[in-house]
Amino acid sequence: QVVACVRDAVKAGTVTVCLSGAPGLGRRTLLAAAAREAGIDVIEIDARKLAREPSSLCEQLQMIARECRLLARVPLVAHVDALGEQAELVGRELVSAIAGAVFVTCGVPRPNLRWGRPVIAVEMSAPTSAQREELWKQALGEGTVEDAAFLATQYPLAPSVIHHAAQAAIARSGGRKLVPDDIYAGIRTV
Repeated sequence: QVVACVRDAVKAGTVTVCLSGAPGLGRRTLLAAAAREAGIDVIEIDARKLAREPSSLCEQLQMIARECRLLARVPLVAHVDALGEQAELVGRELVSAIAGAVFVTCGVPRPNLRWGRPVIAVEMSAPTSAQREELWKQALGEGTVEDAAFLATQYPLAPSVIHHAAQAAIARSGGRKLVPDDIYAGIRTV
């Protein structure tokens, strides 16, 4: 669904695609992957790391817009809701300077993005047990279907947490075949 939204956004031109949802669902990761799949290069901006003082924020946003135009990339503004009322500056200083699509992530509820362009809004929800099972299979790269099903049922974790837990388990294994203790240690780590 997100890949289709990204493709539609590119065809539509001046549109904003906004993924909203709880932290850890992989909003930014999913949007960046969908953009890559659609052949779009993005510049990722974490709004939590931008200046809070309005004039400094405006300057940063203008520089980001210039970089996007020079490199022919689409801005992906993660956590735009972290800016609060200053999110309007993103519209004025960055979005208005971009001729094509803009990608945004935020929490729930989604802030009003009155940026003078249409918004395609997609609210992400927590993954189902079957989706978590698939995430465990992909993240661990080994094991049986029953193992992934057990982990998905016993540990209803967000996608990013599953990914980090699997990375920690693999690192703990040191290249040998994963054992349950590695996976449980990885889960405890995150």
